Amino acid sequence: MNENEYSNKDYGKRTNSRSSRGHCFKCDTELGRIAMISHINDERKDFGNDEECLILEITSDEGKGYWMIVEASMDAKLSDLDAFLRAAWMECCHHLSMFCSREDLPFRGNKYDLFTKISSFDKDHIFTYLYDFDNSSTAEVKITGRTKREKRRSAIRLIARNDPIYPHCEICGADAAFVKRKDSETAEHTAICKKCMRGRKDKKSYAPFANSPRMGVCEFKGEFDDHGHSPGRSMPESELMSEKRYKNWYAFEA
Repeated sequence: MNENEYSNKDYGKRTNSRSSRGHCFKCDTELGRIAMISHINDERKDFGNDEECLILEITSDEGKGYWMIVEASMDAKLSDLDAFLRAAWMECCHHLSMFCSREDLPFRGNKYDLFTKISSFDKDHIFTYLYDFDNSSTAEVKITGRTKREKRRSAIRLIARNDPIYPHCEICGADAAFVKRKDSETAEHTAICKKCMRGRKDKKSYAPFANSPRMGVCEFKGEFDDHGHSPGRSMPESELMSEKRYKNWYAFEA
């Protein structure tokens, strides 16, 4: 095995690659992010013409290699998108979150009302999502356009997503299952596989690998994420959330 396979010197470059590959949940096609957007636009004719919906492109500020392409119903609100992003990428300890314009991000002011319909924004509108005001994780959301689909009740439906970008186990070179926690000062390695983790005394210094830019931050474990791709799987969906349910779920005033 080449010595480079034991190193994660290229990992930052891989997670920040704008051409990282992913799969279409509709037809299993594997493409890079830019090509995937074109592929999905070309494929819309197979989705139906019963109702309008929006196509959103979501990329992580922590690494452009993390991306998702989703569709949103015309009734979907920012609270629905928040719930989806928490499940797929962010949720760990029910932290506060917000949507705002990019220029408002440093001040955490002028935030959008969570119960604003996403369809109220214009095509090509770009806004920022921020989760956890202390150990923050942020994402950029772009409305790429309106299109049509078969009749659905879902608020958000995942169409395509980047494939997991595994770091190497720095002991044996295999795909890692655990990564160094961002706040750890005692972890000996950046990433370790399951086999090499057995019997280690510094297990608490590592977090489970997840297909998320938030892995290793706070108590994030990715346990709410059931949006992984597998051949033939239908596109994962989330239901519309009522204001009452939203407030009860997150236990804070929206």
